[in-house]
Amino acid sequence: MKRFVKKIILFVLIIGVPLLTVNQMYKNTNFYLSMNELYWIKVYSQEIELLNLGNSHEMNAIRMFDKYRGVSHNFATSSQPFYYDYQILKNLEGSIAENAIVLIPISLFDWYYNYQELFLEDTASYNKRYYRVLPASSMLYYNFEDDVRYHFLPVITAKENLKYIVEDVDLPRKETANYYTNPNGVRSNADWKYESWMNYVMKLEEDIKQENEKWFRKMIDLCYERGYRPVVISTPIPYTLTEKFSAEFLAEFQETNESVVAEYPGLLFLDYSQDTEFTENLMYFQDADHMNTYGADAYSERLLLDLVRLGYLMEEDLY
Repeated sequence: MKRFVKKIILFVLIIGVPLLTVNQMYKNTNFYLSMNELYWIKVYSQEIELLNLGNSHEMNAIRMFDKYRGVSHNFATSSQPFYYDYQILKNLEGSIAENAIVLIPISLFDWYYNYQELFLEDTASYNKRYYRVLPASSMLYYNFEDDVRYHFLPVITAKENLKYIVEDVDLPRKETANYYTNPNGVRSNADWKYESWMNYVMKLEEDIKQENEKWFRKMIDLCYERGYRPVVISTPIPYTLTEKFSAEFLAEFQETNESVVAEYPGLLFLDYSQDTEFTENLMYFQDADHMNTYGADAYSERLLLDLVRLGYLMEEDLY
């Protein structure tokens, strides 16, 4: 027995301690902290007064840092469904100020977003990334081995990324600017984006829609329970993509937005999805559905001014 215990101690000293040391060094790298666009979901201020959730549309389109004087934060990241919007919001308790404004976006694909199937396949690691920021109880398809690989001991899956312990990357800048414009590209890749959404991202089935509606409602309910002020928004995308969808689909999208919001008397809905100030200006977009910095600055300013006009913010809250 003593010999066995000695072997265990020797193993820990020879293998365990160095492994844990390298693991912690890797977890402290800028690369690990920022991989999969998660840096700003991990690192944020306390007493946040204005925040947004959402997917890559809002990640690119909302820029509050140099426009709003209070504490704001963008918690959007690529392909984020309502389910994970809710989980992130739930786990921010204690970091959000009382009476804070929570912007809850609806994208054109959101009601039929087939995230459960896509995240089960996890071809782009969209589900695995959340092990780094959320507790087990918030994870979709929780798996203990994945929790070890991607959260507790990411060193075992790091492989060539271990090089960043020695030569690290820079931390991401808050609200990184992207002034790329390509109107022809915004037109030409609209077909590809439409086909991708219709054939891969969405599934036009009622049970999928009901599941997404459920998590949307849970976000609204959670805001009211915690004393936040939810504001639903629909971020603009260029007309070159919207026109690919049938009139029936677009009408149902609007009807669903309005009917779900109507369940909550007094809930503000700011719908910019058909606002031609943005949707017809292709210089505001970097591709078929994401705004560039020109568009984001114009959209964010309009959004903030509307919040002032409607009494959610004061003029002195803005620069």
